[in-house]
Amino acid sequence: MTNRYLSETRLRILFTKEQSGWLMSAFFFSYAIFSIPAAQFGQRIGSRRALPFFAIVWSAAMPVNVYDVTAPTGTPSTSTLATE
Repeated sequence: MTNRYLSETRLRILFTKEQSGWLMSAFFFSYAIFSIPAAQFGQRIGSRRALPFFAIVWSAAMPVNVYDVTAPTGTPSTSTLATE
């Protein structure tokens, strides 16, 4: 990824540099931590069963990330938007 791409994306979704840094760090660290257990799981049960399992778990987890559970109305979260 280039700085130009990251800057355009950050501006489009209204993240500060610090917020985008935290987001990218969270992605890369979780990717690194879970890649080894996921590979072992895939080797143990086979790729034909592991890949659909991962797709179902990912699909079930994504709607949870959209809504702010602390908001009383269940509205989409805007707490991560920059206020500048």
